[in-house]
Amino acid sequence: MFWHKLALGLGMSIYEAQQKISTTEFRSWQAFYALEPFGEARTEFMLAQLCCIVANSNRGKSTKAFKVGDFIPKYGEQKRHKTGAELEAIFKQFANLHNKRVK
Repeated sequence: MFWHKLALGLGMSIYEAQQKISTTEFRSWQAFYALEPFGEARTEFMLAQLCCIVANSNRGKSTKAFKVGDFIPKYGEQKRHKTGAELEAIFKQFANLHNKRVK
């Protein structure tokens, strides 16, 4: 996936970047990115810092302090699928609400 980030950052296609960048330079870019993220990752981190400051300055005294990580998007994480029993409970709840309105 790093080829995608690098190509995007350099304004090239992945194919162009792979043709123009040596293995040594590619590894150098990877090391640099580990120290100084660029592109969307950097922007999302800065926005998360801002959101954290705003949220913490407006939270109640009894509310636990937010962390920057609470505001960083988590792409590609696996969501747990609901069990049959959980889906059934949700459906029953929906049906009960709907039936109350109809009567």
